[in-house]
Amino acid sequence: MENRSASILDIAIEINNKNIKESGTAAQSGDRALLILGSKGAGKSTLINSLQGKNELPKPTLALEYSFLRRSGKSLVYKDVCNIWELGGGLLFSDIASVPIKYSGSLNKIAVILMLDLSNPQQLWITLEHYLMKLIKILSEYADKHGLSEEVTKNSWERLSGMHHHQDKSFIEPFPIPLLIIGGKYDVFKQFDIEDKKLICQTLRNISHSYGATLVFYSSKDQVLLKRGKDLLTQYAFYTSISNVNKNIVQDFLKPLFIPAGADSFQQIGVSPSGSLQEESVFTVPEDPAKDKHFEEPGLDLLISQKNN
Repeated sequence: MENRSASILDIAIEINNKNIKESGTAAQSGDRALLILGSKGAGKSTLINSLQGKNELPKPTLALEYSFLRRSGKSLVYKDVCNIWELGGGLLFSDIASVPIKYSGSLNKIAVILMLDLSNPQQLWITLEHYLMKLIKILSEYADKHGLSEEVTKNSWERLSGMHHHQDKSFIEPFPIPLLIIGGKYDVFKQFDIEDKKLICQTLRNISHSYGATLVFYSSKDQVLLKRGKDLLTQYAFYTSISNVNKNIVQDFLKPLFIPAGADSFQQIGVSPSGSLQEESVFTVPEDPAKDKHFEEPGLDLLISQKNN
């Protein structure tokens, strides 16, 4: 297992170094950053490409890959930069999620984009629960180590300033850093049975609201949803605002959801306040994911085989 893991990381590092060299830039501590992770094949790379104005077909993401986004800043000399870290492989490389968080140098400059595959509900719940618990653990340990726990809690509530008098405030546990939950492949999900869609939407709204996250449904095959996804990523990348965002709220489960952080309520969702997920996850990643059929990665196996030979 050690040789296999090392080979995967070697390949990932080699690809990242090549990309950074070709781009002529490298991530700088202090720049803003996005950590994009979640379900395998949910459309993460496609959304990143659209954000960067690329029309090319994305390649499968290998472990942790780096890219960046620039835009003109307030100064004519300097440009705003957002480092984009994409974690591929579903849950296979979830431990590597700590790297961009530690590298960012500040929890005030990084946001998490958790992308889920709406077309695969069974795997969706596993991915959602696993990454929420994993990220909370990583962020809590980072905050404790640097004596930032109180500051992180304060900043989390400041982001949800509109919830100071919200009826659900006592049941909300804000995620330590900005969190955007994207339900991908809505074009497939919209064909689901009505009752299935209702249950999935209620559950996602419940969890998103409990953590003070923004929830949005997305499909690269729908131009309106594609633009919405790009606008939201830009907002999280550069902390810009989207005009009239609250006027665009969509809570109808028969339509693609769009619910900004703090704009929902348990009463509107139709559930009793349940708080956050349980501390103990009911699902754990196997000790050797490479040997588990649920974590099969033919593309990775081929690359590793070629490298080892």
